[in-house]
Amino acid sequence: MCAEQSNIYHYIPMARHLAKKIIAGIFVLLGISIFACSVLATSMCQTFMPCIGLFVLSMLLFVFAYCHYVKAWMRLEIPQWQFGKHTVSGISEKEYHSLLYTWRFTSLGSYCHRQNKNVHICEGTREKLREVLASRAEQKNGVFLIQELDLEALHQHQLEIETQYQNIFEIPPEIRRDVDSVLETVTSAPQVMAVPWSENSIHSPQEVIYTNIPRNTEEGELAQISAYTEAYTRAFIEAIQRASSSHIISKQGICLLVPPLGVVKGESPEKTRMMKILSKIAFLQATEFLATEAVLPEDKKHLSITVVLIDHLSIAPLRAIDTPLVCSLVEQSICFADLMSSSS
Repeated sequence: MCAEQSNIYHYIPMARHLAKKIIAGIFVLLGISIFACSVLATSMCQTFMPCIGLFVLSMLLFVFAYCHYVKAWMRLEIPQWQFGKHTVSGISEKEYHSLLYTWRFTSLGSYCHRQNKNVHICEGTREKLREVLASRAEQKNGVFLIQELDLEALHQHQLEIETQYQNIFEIPPEIRRDVDSVLETVTSAPQVMAVPWSENSIHSPQEVIYTNIPRNTEEGELAQISAYTEAYTRAFIEAIQRASSSHIISKQGICLLVPPLGVVKGESPEKTRMMKILSKIAFLQATEFLATEAVLPEDKKHLSITVVLIDHLSIAPLRAIDTPLVCSLVEQSICFADLMSSSS
């Protein structure tokens, strides 16, 4: 989004026009006096024609007083900023922060879309995950975990691409076996697929949404941003479409847990950082698309949607590109069962 100016007007008193204020006050006093005379004449003398004349004269004095009073104030034009779509021109940290600035800050690490108040983004710390899961203690809790897999390579039995955030969560092995069995039966690799959470727990996601790992091509920065944005968007839409009605969803909405997608392992530190910037720009673009475009089903348009960006390598995944953790949790994957047991 970009800022657009829409002016609003305020009026402030001007000290140098004190004489006009004094004249306005005199006219008001005269008007009140003449109006009182007209009322007195009506009640005491019962002379209606002079009363009407005095009444009209008092109204004219009030009008003159108002005109002088208005002239003693100055019209001040103050710009009010409204926000439209921000056009991304490349992959840079400046572009990322420009995109993030278009969201309204609500609390530390949390933002709300300025136009669509139903769409929120926030940083997925372990405390935030505990809070989300504890407040949604049901089977159909509206929590969807978005993961990435090289679905094309798995379908063709080739060596798959691995990413830094591919194993950020401990996924039950039954879910991965379900993915493999589905890929064996289809003729072409899907771009996105959903698998129900296998463990019978109320403190875990409802489903896992697998999206194909976006490819970091050499076709130009805008083409790369488009490919990564599409990977996020199709996962978001698939999750929202699969959310069934329940008490929790009606009350708290849908929650999407997603790590940065497409940050391939084994690259140089400089390229890894650029891929993180690319992925986070695409994340903001996809959530912006979710908030502004008519892509949601009719029964889901008014639900609250919270997208939680989870980076176990950073303490501020939204506010900064790299804010590394200095503790033993860096190398640990997140287990939902252990996460909730440690909070009790």
